[in-house]
Amino acid sequence: HLQRRATLVRPPEWESAQPDTLVLPQGTLTIPAKVRHGMLNYTITTISRRAFAGCTDITKLNISEGIERIENDAFAGCTGIADTLDIPTTLQWIGQNAFAGCKRIAHVRWRAIRCSSDGGENDCFFHDCRGLHSVSVESGVEVMPTALFSFVDSLESATIAEGLTFLPDYIFSKSLLLKEVNLPTTLKSIGTQAFHCCAALQEITLPDSVTKIGDMAFYLCPKLQKVTIGNNINEMGEKVFWMCGQMERITIKAPIPPKMGEKALQCNILTDNYPVELWGNLVRPVLYVPKESIVEYRKIPKIKEYCARIRGL
Repeated sequence: HLQRRATLVRPPEWESAQPDTLVLPQGTLTIPAKVRHGMLNYTITTISRRAFAGCTDITKLNISEGIERIENDAFAGCTGIADTLDIPTTLQWIGQNAFAGCKRIAHVRWRAIRCSSDGGENDCFFHDCRGLHSVSVESGVEVMPTALFSFVDSLESATIAEGLTFLPDYIFSKSLLLKEVNLPTTLKSIGTQAFHCCAALQEITLPDSVTKIGDMAFYLCPKLQKVTIGNNINEMGEKVFWMCGQMERITIKAPIPPKMGEKALQCNILTDNYPVELWGNLVRPVLYVPKESIVEYRKIPKIKEYCARIRGL
C-alpha cells in the first residue's frame, strides 16, 4: 500500500455554512498520526493554520506522536479545551498564537524534543490562556522555541526536568504571576530576558551547572529579593538585574568572579517613568561570595555603586 504525508486543514464548509447548520468537533478531539482513505495510507504531520480555531465545544485535545508542525492559530479560541495539554515529542515547529485564548487549559506538559518557531521577542503561543497556572518541561527536551511561555499572565509555576541545557530567550517574559521556578542541574545557559518582567518572582536559585546568564535575564522583576548563582558561573551579560529595585541579596558561589557585562549587578535606577511610588524604597543588595574571593570581587568596576557591601560565605 502507498503512504503519503498529509496536512490537516480546516474544511472550507466551516467558513461558508450558516451558524445554525454548522457542525463543529465536540468533546474529545484526537489528532491521529495515520489515517487510511481508499487504498492509501496517510501520515499526518502538520496541523494547518486555523485548522480548529474557534471550535469551542472541544473539551479534550489529544495530539498524537508523529505530528511535526502546529501552524499559526491552529487551536486559537478553543475555549473548551480543559485540564492538561500534552505536546508530543515529535513536534518540530509551532506557530504564533497556536493555542491563544484556550482559557481552560490548566497545565501544559511540554515533551517536544527539538522544537522551534520563526518568531522572536514578541512571540505568543499561549497568550490569553487565563486558566494556565503551571507548565512542565519533560525529560529529553533539548531545544525549545524562543518566548514559548511569554505573555502568560496567569502562569504561577514552572518545572523543567533534567536534560535541558539552554533556557531560551524570553521564555517566561511578561509572565506576571510566575513565582516558582525549578531548574535542572543540566542547565548551562540562561537566555536574554528569560525572566523579563516576572513581577511576582521573589527568589530564584540557579544550579551549579549554569555558566552563562544572558543580557537582562531578570530585567524588571520588581519583587525579586534573593538570587543564588552557582559556583561555575563564568559570564554574566549586561544589566542582568536591571530594575530589580527590591533586591536584598545576591549570592555568587564562584571562587573566580565571572566576566560581567555593563551594569550586570546594578539593580535599581529611578527615572520619571519608574518613580519611588511605583517601585518602593529602592535598596542596594548585599553581595555574598566565597570568603577567600572577596578581594577579587571588590575589583569589579563600580561594584560599590551597585552593592551595599560584599560579605563572605
